[in-house]
Amino acid sequence: MRREYSMAQATVWFVVDYAVRAPHVAEFERLAKAMCEKTAEEPGTLVYKWHVSRDRATARLVESYVDGKAVLAHITGPVIRDLVPRMDMIAEVTGFEVYGEPGPEAAAVLAELGAAVYAPLAGFSR
Repeated sequence: MRREYSMAQATVWFVVDYAVRAPHVAEFERLAKAMCEKTAEEPGTLVYKWHVSRDRATARLVESYVDGKAVLAHITGPVIRDLVPRMDMIAEVTGFEVYGEPGPEAAAVLAELGAAVYAPLAGFSR
């Protein structure tokens, strides 16, 4: 049974920036779409959206997860295990920021992946 969540309930956000290697733009876009399809199968993923610059040289992935368990499921699951190594061959991560509380186990994995993790301080979501 799939549970529905609102954007306001998202507790962990990722913003990942990429520089796309010029000869691989079409392959990058195909792989990004494949990553979306696989991530859509993860029930705790709320948002998973790729955005590209007009010249297709840079891209940004925006993700959100309902909680730390969902983050851990994603970063230890098939998208990261099987597809990210292929992405690393055609694009370079130029920034990786995490907002929220991913939990200690996920935070350790994210640190190994080079993410900067920002804990909540103040604010609200609607």
